[in-house]
Amino acid sequence: MRNLGYLFLFLYTCIACSAQQKVATILFPCTKRLDNPYGVCAHLTQTFWDQPYHDSLIGAMQHANISNVRFDLWMPYSETLKGNNLLSIIDGAVRKNRKAGLKQLGILFVGWKGQRAWNKKKEYMAFLDTLLHRYKNDIPYWEVMNEINLEGKRDKISADSLLSLYMGILPTTYKMVKDANPDIIVTSASISDAPDNFVDLMSKRECYLFFDILNFHSYDYPEKLPTKYQKICEVMKRDGWEKPVWLTESGFSSFLEPASKFWAKDTLQKEQEQAFWIPRTYLISFAYGIDKVFTFSMRSREASKYNKEDHFGITHADVTPKPAYNAFKTLIELCPDGSLRPTLKIIDDVYIARWKRPDNKVVYALWTPQGEENVDLRIKGKHNFYDIYGKLLNKPSKKITISPSVVYIVGGKKLTLNIGNDKDA
Repeated sequence: MRNLGYLFLFLYTCIACSAQQKVATILFPCTKRLDNPYGVCAHLTQTFWDQPYHDSLIGAMQHANISNVRFDLWMPYSETLKGNNLLSIIDGAVRKNRKAGLKQLGILFVGWKGQRAWNKKKEYMAFLDTLLHRYKNDIPYWEVMNEINLEGKRDKISADSLLSLYMGILPTTYKMVKDANPDIIVTSASISDAPDNFVDLMSKRECYLFFDILNFHSYDYPEKLPTKYQKICEVMKRDGWEKPVWLTESGFSSFLEPASKFWAKDTLQKEQEQAFWIPRTYLISFAYGIDKVFTFSMRSREASKYNKEDHFGITHADVTPKPAYNAFKTLIELCPDGSLRPTLKIIDDVYIARWKRPDNKVVYALWTPQGEENVDLRIKGKHNFYDIYGKLLNKPSKKITISPSVVYIVGGKKLTLNIGNDKDA
């Protein structure tokens, strides 16, 4: 159920009263404590991408305590099921994930142009039946197709027409999945961002009757997420329904523009910026009531320096960590599963998240969306400072510089900030 009671946590935080202040509010039904909230996307069934690296990727996920993995359940609808080696690839992926204890989110395939699920409905339903027979007890989360609003644009189909086609698939899929295993959680088609009012159209078509989770994607700046979440919440309120929301793709590509002159230096800068996004995306999303967030993606293919799609991974092509991986690992260590849902307060350009871990340690995270902000900081009680990668920092005597690179404070009973020329209340 929606819980607005988390705001009381900020009674511990005293901040200058004359600055502009905003407190994040829970917008969707969500858990009070984080429940396996951390996920990644990986191309585990694609032999030209991540499938050959599956074992190494599982090791990296386990090392960081990432608990969810999202991947494709797919095959060309023109092929017959009998003897199809793609099923053996999916079998291998599901088996390895299960053995590693990963919770799996499987994406049902929308198909290629001319082979869309709604144009190959008989083949789609046969494949779905086969998948359910094999994996109904192994895959707890099933996504009914990826980013169909983008696929509609590629096919030059209006959003209205596309939703008519989608609703020819979604109700039957939902029933088949629930009949196979009522405990399976069905997510909507993942929606690529909100500006094209696709959520609004989905709501008017009552798609929400046939999914358990609304599935959303955004590659925008983390601090722009609240506006997008608010739009979704407004649609739900207007039409009298509500569902939990998952952000199943969000990421930052560390690719370089071809005009980059200093390749090594520019690459490091881009990879650091990618790392900065990770904790901000998760902490903002948690504070607004998002239950699960999936980073896109686990591994960079790195086939080309200048191909944006090749550099979204938080590890390199050989699965060695990028800075983003270490930033993600640090976040999970400092805000582990079972922590109280983080709260968030924004004072001018300074973001302050706060939560309590299962060990009852209080943790703060401070950052700015861009630029730096020098603030006076005082904390009562025993505490330590850590950087975005978990490195122990020297305690500032009084002033601290807040930047887009998150600073964590573990411990302390009361945190007091003076921002700019403002004074304590």
